[in-house]
Amino acid sequence: MIDLTLAICTWNRSRVLDGTLRRVAELAVPPGVRWEVVVVDNNSPDDTAAVVRSYDGKLPVRYVHEPRQGVAFARNAAVGAAAGDLFVFLDDDCRPAADVLTEYWSAAQANPQAAIFGGTIEPEFETPPPAWIADNLDLLACAYGRLRRPGPNRQLGPTESVLSGNMAVRTAVLRRYPFDTSLGRVGTGRVGGEEIDFYMRAVADGHTAYWVGTAAVRHYIRTEAISRDFVRSTFMGEGRLAIKMVEKPVRHTGPLFLGWPRWVLRQYVESTLIKYCLWPFHSRRWVRAYIMSARMSGHLREAWLADRPKRSPA
Repeated sequence: MIDLTLAICTWNRSRVLDGTLRRVAELAVPPGVRWEVVVVDNNSPDDTAAVVRSYDGKLPVRYVHEPRQGVAFARNAAVGAAAGDLFVFLDDDCRPAADVLTEYWSAAQANPQAAIFGGTIEPEFETPPPAWIADNLDLLACAYGRLRRPGPNRQLGPTESVLSGNMAVRTAVLRRYPFDTSLGRVGTGRVGGEEIDFYMRAVADGHTAYWVGTAAVRHYIRTEAISRDFVRSTFMGEGRLAIKMVEKPVRHTGPLFLGWPRWVLRQYVESTLIKYCLWPFHSRRWVRAYIMSARMSGHLREAWLADRPKRSPA
């Protein structure tokens, strides 16, 4: 019988996955705990399968192939394959501290009322980032997967959440709330949300979430992600997600201009003007405007996509 499942969902990043599996092979396992590693290959065209097979004998690893493209499909496949009572999610580009399993297992045993656990995530850049990124990581946390919360171990408040790059959940709870396959990243797409949706549904039904700040991972950031374009695409995805998950039913409430919510257009125009005016300085105000412009652009794009069938001729 397996006590703990560590799951990694991956797509077309075999080199990064190999680095993560090397760290997983160095993890301390709680005494007496039987564990497994499940790697879900989301139809990768690279040598992901061979990389996973190379860890036979080094890890209690199982390879699962999920042909339906999308991280939500991959997460559901991982949950379906899991044999452990406690399920630990780890992104393929997150490098765990040696004691992460011990910290989660201890928290789960000490807090039987808690169903969801989340830990600290800090970026680890492949190459040094420019100052406008390094000095504003608190604003750019969405782009680089950074998560910090006060206190080492405590119950999370109603406005707090965790990230799937470093999250543990009791497997029985995961099976009650499968990931919504209409959400989540597909291939290189930047619209996520499947883990947020899961978290919101579970907590709304009364399940308790617990912060385990001592369970830490480093989020490996490849050089190609250290750019303005990457930041813009990430926050555009966040803006689209806000419409898909929260604002879609009420996106046309309030005053409209040319069929668009006036407040979105106003914020988009204002932030874009500030972005271009402050472009040479890359100040903190410029970073805020850059983020807001991208987010509002995502709002507008998703609202347009949602309305496209209405705009098309019958």
